[in-house]
Amino acid sequence: MDEKSLQIINSYHERTKHRFSAYARGPEFLDWDDQPNPFRSFSATLATRLPLFPGHPETSYSDLFDPENRIPPVAFDLNAIALLLEVSLGLSAWKAYAGTRWSLRCNPSSGNLHPTEAYLITPTLSGLSGGIYHYLSRDHLLERRMIPPDSWEKAWKTPGILLGLTSIHWREAWKYGERAFRYCQHDVGHAIAAIRYAAGAMGWNATVLDGWSDGMISRITGTDRHQEFPEDEQEVSEVLIWIGDLLAPPDPSLLLETADVGTWEGKASQLSPDHLGWPVIGEAEFATRDHSLPPQQPHRPVARPALPKISEPLPSGQIFRQRRSAQRFDPNGEPLPHSRFLRILDALLPREKMPPFDVLTWSPRIHPVFFVYKVEGMEPGCYLLPRHSAVEEQIARSLTADFVLENCGQIPPHIPLRLLRRGDTRDLFRNICCRQAIASQSLFGVAMLSEFGSSLKEGPWWYRRLFWEAGVLGQSLYLEAEAAGARGTGIGCFFDDELHSWLGLTTHEFQSLYHFTVGRPLEDPRLETSPPYPSA
Repeated sequence: MDEKSLQIINSYHERTKHRFSAYARGPEFLDWDDQPNPFRSFSATLATRLPLFPGHPETSYSDLFDPENRIPPVAFDLNAIALLLEVSLGLSAWKAYAGTRWSLRCNPSSGNLHPTEAYLITPTLSGLSGGIYHYLSRDHLLERRMIPPDSWEKAWKTPGILLGLTSIHWREAWKYGERAFRYCQHDVGHAIAAIRYAAGAMGWNATVLDGWSDGMISRITGTDRHQEFPEDEQEVSEVLIWIGDLLAPPDPSLLLETADVGTWEGKASQLSPDHLGWPVIGEAEFATRDHSLPPQQPHRPVARPALPKISEPLPSGQIFRQRRSAQRFDPNGEPLPHSRFLRILDALLPREKMPPFDVLTWSPRIHPVFFVYKVEGMEPGCYLLPRHSAVEEQIARSLTADFVLENCGQIPPHIPLRLLRRGDTRDLFRNICCRQAIASQSLFGVAMLSEFGSSLKEGPWWYRRLFWEAGVLGQSLYLEAEAAGARGTGIGCFFDDELHSWLGLTTHEFQSLYHFTVGRPLEDPRLETSPPYPSA
């Protein structure tokens, strides 16, 4: 392991913590003239406009989690790819107020800034030539980046596609400064989960491919072609996702060899006229590059009962499109029914061949701490949900002595929810979440504790992966909140060590990486809403 890289990423994590005494370094003011364009496009490319499928997939959201009712797989063709992208990474609506207009997407993003870009790597399908394409969500189209030689098709053993995700750090750094690297990784996790849910609704399996290093992903997405990107707006590779037969992904060597000799086209658009540099982000990015990560041994989660059915069987396409980040909650809203809360908890536990957590190849390393305010049948207080059994004792040893760690009544035995402390925690959680009222006017809040120290000892690249996993949990909370008739919102601004201190965590063994809250949303009647695409 590279000790210097480990030191760099630990230093980055410390210096980007918000504290009561000072926030992490960020811009002194927002220069709106330099606000990055949320949509990247490529000039001089062949564009393929994708069809839209309003109301689809019609698959019931509940059926995504029913092991007895496996969804028949859809054939891989242009229409199927279009639908997958539409409900995972596409637009969900446009909002407007006082002459300003902005888009919302199916995949959430910190500050709605969307640093994540997506690339489709595909064999020849019905309606679509093989090659490498950039997805432009604004117009729901594919921009061809690479025309492959004939040998390209030999790399594909079975039907399927690859999706490569990259990040443009500047999009987040414009607003959030040095802490932006964290938020970019959250958004990769959100996108991974959104893709997995959408694939599941179409009967497809999906997995993160561990055997691809960051350098390999850069080659297959074309983001190593630095001359084709603006100097201050380079894209960095993040992850490659295979959608298809999990045992027969395409041959990496053949794909890369043919991509290297293919015909590349297009030049990336400029997003901002000027830039404010944050060198520490580049240092963190370089320190966490995974140069030779071997394939992980597939994780087999423990057997658990099937998730309970949702009483109102909503179509998955509706849930995917209606997901929003709440801006305000009704502090007088109705409590969350006990059964709905149990379903949200249960959905955070990994199950074999079930979205979204089966897309990750490692055992769970993120463990939510719940701050419960208004849930029927639950005492207000602080609770822990250890997502694998071995970590419960480790966390218990790290907490201060006044935490009780009691089993909870009226909770199914396969859901390992533990009561830590009774009482009203609304003011506490609001103060920890940068004093934001939305954190306390909800039904419950969540802090996501990571197995930080032990993970980074395996390699600095785990820093990114921990944030990805937190983002996957966030997307689960978003969709489950919608299915429960509530709404969620991710919270990236929190005083890291104030939470750790309250819990009694004095080392880096466990660190909170992402906060979240779920409540009854209040809509702003001043905002105008319009469809995501002209014909939608």
